[in-house]
Formats: sequence, C-alpha cells, structure tokens
Amino acid sequence: MRAEIIGVGNQTRYQNAFLSSREYLSRELASLGITLGSIRLVPPRTAEVFAQLLEGSRQGDLVLVLTAPEPAAAQAVTDAICDGLRLEPRTDATLARQIARRAAQQGRELTRAEAETFSAAPSGSRRILNSTGLVQGCAISAKKQLMLVLPAVPGELTACFSSSVRQ
Repeated sequence: MRAEIIGVGNQTRYQNAFLSSREYLSRELASLGITLGSIRLVPPRTAEVFAQLLEGSRQGDLVLVLTAPEPAAAQAVTDAICDGLRLEPRTDATLARQIARRAAQQGRELTRAEAETFSAAPSGSRRILNSTGLVQGCAISAKKQLMLVLPAVPGELTACFSSSVRQ
C-alpha cells in the first residue's frame, strides 16, 4: 500500500509543520507496512486542492490531507472532497461552539462562519475529532481509496493519529 500527502494552507507559514508531520507519518505508516510517497503543498484554493486530490489518488491507495489551521484551508479541503465525490458538507453546531471556545482560550477569535467551517465534514465520512485544535479530521473511502483529513499541526496530528487512525 502506498500513501500520498497533500498539505493545504499557507506554505510559507506552515511549511515546517507540514514537513514535521510528514516525518511523523513516515515512521507511523512504515510501522503499518505502508510506503509513503510524495508530499504536495498547495494553497487553500478549492480547484488546486481538487487537482492534487486527483493526482494523489492516482499515485496512492491512501491520501492524507494535512490541513493548516486556517478557515480558508479547511473550506478548500471540504469543498474539494465534496465536489469530487458529489457529497454534501455537514456542519456540527455543537462542535462549532466547542471550536469557537477553544480558539478563544488560545487567544484567537473566530466568527460563527469560521467555527462552522472548521466543524464541517463531507456527509458519510467518519469524524476524527481533534480535542486540542481547530482542524477536525475525517476518514472517507471511495472505491478502493481511503482519504484521511488530519490537522497539519504536528502535536494535533499525533494525537488524532494515535487515538483514532491507528485504532
């Protein structure tokens, strides 16, 4: 099995996070017998994310989408997946309120729309909750592909991966 990584967000600001997360995933996936292919860094624009999702799905059986803690990145990822798989995004009002409170505790104010963006996931996906950060993960399968959306922040990725994905 082969995995491809797509990092979505401001490349200048989050490049180190993407690369640290890749190192962590390389070790974890190797222990599961999964070979890690390339990492593609893309700006938070739906069309570009969609193009990289297509390329990643051609190259690997598993596509890992690392999402930076930016509303634009979360929106682009959700929109690209939903558009590509013809799914509807669904938000979770309770989760959106929790995310807004968490952001406020971290000194960051989110609008209601931004909190809802972070709480959105494609319909039919399995949520991978992030109890410490803003980006929530999800797992979705389509045909013989598995796609995991995970936070790009290394500490949050580690917590989500070890508590949900490895299980």
